[in-house]
Amino acid sequence: MGRVQREELVKSLEKLYDSTDYSDLTIVTGIDRHKVHKAIVCPRSEWFAAACRFGKEALSGEITLEHDDPYIVRCMIQYFYKLDYPPFVEPEPEPEASSAFSRGSRAVSRRIGVPSPEPPPVVILDELVEPTPAPQEVEPAVNDPWDFSTRKKGKKGRKVELSSRLQLKADPDACLSTHAQVYAMADKYNISGLRALAVEKYEKAASKYWDTEGFPQSIHIVYSSTPDQDRDLRDIVVKTISDHMSLLGTSEMEATMRELNGLAFDVLQDKWRQGGGVWH
Repeated sequence: MGRVQREELVKSLEKLYDSTDYSDLTIVTGIDRHKVHKAIVCPRSEWFAAACRFGKEALSGEITLEHDDPYIVRCMIQYFYKLDYPPFVEPEPEPEASSAFSRGSRAVSRRIGVPSPEPPPVVILDELVEPTPAPQEVEPAVNDPWDFSTRKKGKKGRKVELSSRLQLKADPDACLSTHAQVYAMADKYNISGLRALAVEKYEKAASKYWDTEGFPQSIHIVYSSTPDQDRDLRDIVVKTISDHMSLLGTSEMEATMRELNGLAFDVLQDKWRQGGGVWH
């Protein structure tokens, strides 16, 4: 398959993501209703494939994910159609948008990616406002964090309400928790490509933001959402701590090490292996 053909395929998937045309499956989480396509979702996830073949979901064409974080579900659905999920590295936000989400976003974005009973504020291009109820039916084009165009629905020129994904760009260390949660969801629903992507993103983020509050927060998610034998993210955590032992001098990491006994042993074992099995 040549470059032109691959681009055509990718663009066709993005068009499906940006509309509800031909959709034959609804994924419900919280008050969000995502209209998707079985032909796109099921071949990528054995869990969704099985749900669409048997039980009430097969009859109703609707699957409810009542125990999952709606934001992480949006990341998963965007991956199905765009082979990626936010926060993205490119393209950079437009200059006029940067000032909108920079004000006060650091305190807000630290809550992103970790369970919270309250939704984060919604960013609008020119101002930061309190959150408003999400639409009953999620339109993917609205959820695209880098779509700064106006919507042609209702009044012409109406501003787009950007999701909290935009705020992750203002406080990038917060994305560590997002990647850990995406990995856990990909593992839960058996989406191998999304798992691999989450590992890649978590490793890159950890190499940049290891000396932030976001790193210890993400460790709690990694060690609470994966079994002991699942080493994909745990090995990254251990290596990052081993490479930066100064982290043990911080109160956040000290508390994390005390709370997660498995983490302390993993770091100790890694240092022992680095020494060739001999203590110096």
